[in-house]
Amino acid sequence: MALLWVRIVRLRFHQARLLVVLSDGAEWVRSIAAWLPIHVLLILDFFHVKPRVGD
Repeated sequence: MALLWVRIVRLRFHQARLLVVLSDGAEWVRSIAAWLPIHVLLILDFFHVKPRVGD
């Protein structure tokens, strides 16, 4: 995860107040978002939401 943080800093994402991540809802994505020292908003993509809309 240290390499991920280096990439985030290089892209200056760490300066953002909010990082928005479009994901498939996988646990590993949520765990990385929780690990980051910036606020992350996870959005489940429509492809993965669609089957559950009828539930």
